[in-house]
Formats: sequence, C-alpha cells, structure tokens
Amino acid sequence: MRIKALVMLLLIINSTIAFAAPINNLEEGQSVLGIMVQGGDFNSSFFGETQVGSSITVGFQIASCSNNLSVSDFYAQYRLDSVMDNPVRIILGNKSYDSKGGLYMGAGVSNQFSEELDGYASATFGSGFQDYQLGVNYNLSDNAILNLSYRVFKYDETKNGAGLGIMCKF
Repeated sequence: MRIKALVMLLLIINSTIAFAAPINNLEEGQSVLGIMVQGGDFNSSFFGETQVGSSITVGFQIASCSNNLSVSDFYAQYRLDSVMDNPVRIILGNKSYDSKGGLYMGAGVSNQFSEELDGYASATFGSGFQDYQLGVNYNLSDNAILNLSYRVFKYDETKNGAGLGIMCKF
C-alpha cells in the first residue's frame, strides 16, 4: 500500500521528461517490462527489454510528458563479456523527441551487492543531450523488481530528479 501511495505521489508531482531505462541483469531469453515515475524535473515512462543472446539486450522506452513532449527510445546493450557477473556494457540507441532525434551511445556498469540488491550507473550521449543515471534494483521476488534511481538529463537545460519503478521479469 505504501508503494502505491509513493507511486501516485510521484505521478502527481511530475513535470517534463523521463527516459533511459534502468540497467537490468537478464539471462538469455528473459524479458522485463517496467514503469518508472520520476519526481523533480521528470515524468513517467514505460519500457521493455529482452536478452536476445548471451551478451546482447534490446529494448525500448516510451515517455509521455506533461508538456506534450513524447519521447521514444530504442536501444541495444552489449556486455563486453557474456559472463553474467561482468558488469560493463556498451549502449547504442536511437532517441526521438521534440521533432528531433538521432543516434546516441554510452556505457553502463552494474554490481551485485547481495542476492536481492544490484546497483548500476549509466551515461549516454547524443547530439544535443547527455543522460546520466545512478540506481539500485531490489528483487522483491524472482519476477518482481523495485527500482530506485537518480537521473540528470541535459537538453536545452539541466533536469534532474529521483525516480521509482516497478518491473516484472518473465
């Protein structure tokens, strides 16, 4: 009940833009769907990812913002070593926003702190924007994950805010 109240509160205080899905550790053939809500200068988004090979994850994210800005993001993450505990990933994608869009690239790292808790950081850069994220994923069960994150996004101006998300692995 407290999580629902927090999610509703974050939905109410949103204002402009949110994207960049959290870093997830998936096994080959596994997928995840999630929703993120962000406070501060951000809004909410929906995303999905699938691990299509031992080292490649493909995903999408769609954000609908309170200023009628719609953002779509399609990306791939490549783990530099296909072993699950290697945390380094190269991120390549295409972001469409504000009648603009383009390719971007970046990197992400993750670390397992315990069986239930993973931490991650990511940075992506494209024409006209920079996006940084720091977060933790807490496994509520084998299939449910709670995400807490902090994001800084630079596009025309700097926007930042804390976020909360819920994800379902299948």
